[in-house]
Amino acid sequence: MKQLKQYGQNFLHTTIYAEQIADLLESDYNTGIVEIGAGSGTLSICLGKRKFKKLHLVEIDPRWAERLSKIFSSQDVQIINQDFLQYNFKEHWGDADKQLIVVGNIPYYITTQIIFRLLENHRYISRVVLMVQKEVADRLTALPGTKAYGITTIFLALAGNARKIFDIGKENFRPVPKVDSSLVQIDFNKTWDDIEDYQLFDNIVRGTFQTRRKKIRNSLAKIVGEYLVAEIKSVDLNCRPENISPGDFKVLANEIFDLSLQT
Repeated sequence: MKQLKQYGQNFLHTTIYAEQIADLLESDYNTGIVEIGAGSGTLSICLGKRKFKKLHLVEIDPRWAERLSKIFSSQDVQIINQDFLQYNFKEHWGDADKQLIVVGNIPYYITTQIIFRLLENHRYISRVVLMVQKEVADRLTALPGTKAYGITTIFLALAGNARKIFDIGKENFRPVPKVDSSLVQIDFNKTWDDIEDYQLFDNIVRGTFQTRRKKIRNSLAKIVGEYLVAEIKSVDLNCRPENISPGDFKVLANEIFDLSLQT
């Protein structure tokens, strides 16, 4: 069956990598698994051999969804013909304390949207294992002060621990993409639960990185006002945003929140 460019379909076809990825999930009979973009089913078949409570295979292309429904007949495997960005975690899993793992090979053109969709639902998820373009993996796991460090890095670092596991050559996908991929594992730890005002934090991170070459003093003045900036003590305001750690961004946002209550 021909892959469609509109869905960014480059399917993993090497079984040995699929087996290694499935092993990383460390699932058991209490675990729910969601695969993003199941496609031709190479990884899905390996997942089906593991222990799990329920397996959801989310696939936007109705042709592949129909093929998957013929491969899997178990009532514990559900084929969901839907855009993953519309997948409702609460509807499918209900209790936020469930042990849920998300895995998949995600298209480059919606990688950031998928990452933030997972972050929005992090309370449902214990682990995420994703195949992404190598440059994206570098961004997700970047350190402060590096070129790859940015908005997604910060949000992800505060919600969990992201690390690159190994690279996967482009020849392992069909059709062959232009670049290699990397496998990234994210274990959510929910350390951003103590952010006082999430929207304020979001505004500060995004707003300062819009002018990432400027000192944050200038960017923050436009976001929260000069009168509040003059009172900030938690970070060096002469720094650029790329030099501020995720933890310090959280401290900064909480300080600004507290200062705003005093005015």
